[in-house]
Amino acid sequence: MHPTLQEQIQSHLPDELTQLPEISSLLDAIDSTYHDFESDLILLEQHMERSSDDLYTVNVRLKTEATKHQQAIQQLKNNLSQLNIDSDTTVDEDDLLSISAFLSKQIELRQQSETDLRKAKDDAEIAAKTKTEFLATMSHEIRTPLNGVIGMTSLLANTSLSDDQLHYLETIQTCSHSLMNLVNDILDVSKFDTGKIQLERTPFSPRSSIEQTLQVVAERAQTKNLHLVSYISSDIPSYLIGDSGRIHQILLNLLSNSVKFTDEGSILISASQAEASKGSAKRFWITFTIKDTGIGISKSQQKNLFKPFVQADSTTTRKYGGTGLGLTLCKQLATLMGGTIDVYSKPNQGSEFTVTLPLRTSPSTDKAPWESHPLPAKRVMLIEDNKTSAKAIHAQLEHWGLNIYTATRSDNAIKILRKGKFDALIIDNDIDNQHADIPDGISLLDRIRHYGANLATIPTLLLLNLSEKTDDPIFSNDCTHHIAKPLESHQLYNKLASFLMEHSSQHSPQPQTIATESRWIPHYELRVLVVEDDLVNQEISSMMLKELNCHVDIASDGHEAVTAVKSHQYDLVLMDCQMPDMDGYEATRVIRKLGFTELPIVALTANAMPTDEELCLACGMNAYLTKPIKSTTLAETLKQWAPSTAHILPPKAPSERPIASTANQSKISTGIMFDQGLDMMGGKLSRYITLLGLAVEQHHDSPNNIAQAIDNADFETAQKLAHSLKSVGANIGATQLSVLAFSIEHQIRESSTTPSIPEQDVSQLQQEWINVKSAIEAYITDNQQ
Repeated sequence: MHPTLQEQIQSHLPDELTQLPEISSLLDAIDSTYHDFESDLILLEQHMERSSDDLYTVNVRLKTEATKHQQAIQQLKNNLSQLNIDSDTTVDEDDLLSISAFLSKQIELRQQSETDLRKAKDDAEIAAKTKTEFLATMSHEIRTPLNGVIGMTSLLANTSLSDDQLHYLETIQTCSHSLMNLVNDILDVSKFDTGKIQLERTPFSPRSSIEQTLQVVAERAQTKNLHLVSYISSDIPSYLIGDSGRIHQILLNLLSNSVKFTDEGSILISASQAEASKGSAKRFWITFTIKDTGIGISKSQQKNLFKPFVQADSTTTRKYGGTGLGLTLCKQLATLMGGTIDVYSKPNQGSEFTVTLPLRTSPSTDKAPWESHPLPAKRVMLIEDNKTSAKAIHAQLEHWGLNIYTATRSDNAIKILRKGKFDALIIDNDIDNQHADIPDGISLLDRIRHYGANLATIPTLLLLNLSEKTDDPIFSNDCTHHIAKPLESHQLYNKLASFLMEHSSQHSPQPQTIATESRWIPHYELRVLVVEDDLVNQEISSMMLKELNCHVDIASDGHEAVTAVKSHQYDLVLMDCQMPDMDGYEATRVIRKLGFTELPIVALTANAMPTDEELCLACGMNAYLTKPIKSTTLAETLKQWAPSTAHILPPKAPSERPIASTANQSKISTGIMFDQGLDMMGGKLSRYITLLGLAVEQHHDSPNNIAQAIDNADFETAQKLAHSLKSVGANIGATQLSVLAFSIEHQIRESSTTPSIPEQDVSQLQQEWINVKSAIEAYITDNQQ
């Protein structure tokens, strides 16, 4: 009971009353009621305290939510205001229904836009795939006859040719290889689109790259009376490591542009060491410079110069033609190699393009004769009126140890010759003389020879354009020599060596001092597994590998390949991709799963699509080769993937090449180019005849079997037979047969529904095979007599 209440009761009631049961019960009830009231009061106070805290929390949260709500409303109003800028719909910012309708419309438009974008993306991907497949098909059909041109020129080079004929032939070969590179570059367009382009890293000669590129544009330049000049600084190594094909592509594009946009004057291509490479033992930065005296490019035009399909202006396109794509490819390739390309030009003052690339130094210390054997220290006069050309030739001759005097005017040259003594003359036939009776270098030489007995027999080298003839009587003089422009170092060195060394007491003419460009092919004692289901292709690969001194095992399908790898130790596997039962892709995956992760596996494929390369690398292959394969290409592959412990053999001495009967050799109309096939076999006639016989035996009924399979709707069999026949045709030189077989294979492979092969395609294939077999039989008969 509360103390106050208890005190009041005790003060007003006598003690005897409090002892009464009734009063005592009443007091107990009062006390119990008070305790209940007191408990309820405590509980009420506690509840009120908690309610106050909760109310405060709720008030704070409501204030926060109200602030956020106001901010959201303001942001919504701002967004609506922004959206209304481009909208025809007026939105009441205080009407939620109006806002909701507007936003629903915007969402619908956004969804439609995304749908359109996805459709455009899908269409673009389909178009890109179609383009890539078309490029691959066209490049195959172009490469096949072009391989024939390259093969036949290689055979022609082994025949007896005059110096002029040999030079013309070398130019044809250079141009053919450039065309082949161009066809390959068409495929690179698709590779750039997908980011799949790859670079090679092989040793190459910068000097040869420059001089061979000049040969490609020489004829066009000389028809415009342009001087083509090359200068390679003495600090450039004999060999560097990089992608010579890509570098050639860049230089050729730039030189072609210079020839196109230059009407008079000269074009200089030079190579020097860039500052960035100094102090580095392994990396060598090289700068290629192409400088011309052409129409020039303004500052505003230079901004768009490296954009695709853009030329300086529309007038340029109409006058000079072209797509404007060349410089874009140059820029992309230079960037891909880690380098740069820049231009300095002014209108009517010519242009100067510089390409700076990081390359690797080559461990090879081999030097060509013209780099390691100086010429006799003879006194030579160079008569050249073009200052750019004169400077470059003078530097090269001086580097070879000659004492050079350069005359840029014919009258000054005659005066000095009559007073001084010279051991030899070098005269550019394309000189501009002030005398009407001395129109060119030949006339000048004729005049010089009449100024005394010593000048009548002075050894002279005339520099001629490709189209200039050598039927002038002056060339009947044993002291008169000639060489075609643009000059190549090894040819110039040879010519000078031929008539300077024989008059030198210090040097006797040695055959080994004359420069040659022969290719050294390495030979390795490797054990190689060839996985190939076609007997003809097995024989071809086996012959080439054995010629390179390799030990060869054969597997006819993927299952046999896996078994062979588990049973024997191989240095390299050449894996055909298309085979029955287990193809090359699956076989490679199985071999890798078995733990043979370090075994080099190189794919053999007849296709050239970027996707084929992706498939090969994705399944675990290291690289891939495109059929038909040449011995030199195979040798380079062995060199790249041979283990470091491989035994390298010295190059074999060239064997005498048997000469095939010409009765059927050049009859392309018969359906087979025997020269091309013989070249694929490295000129080995007996092996080629064996191969031809095997091709007839193995594929005697292949075209008829293809026709039968198509009639039976067995398109898988038809595709495999066509694929095999295509490869065999390419290897033996039956290019048209290969193209026809490829067409059928391609139609079946790319058909998304049941293929429909025109009957005409099949009948053409059958007739072509009849022609090829007849030609083969006649060829074998003629060459076995």
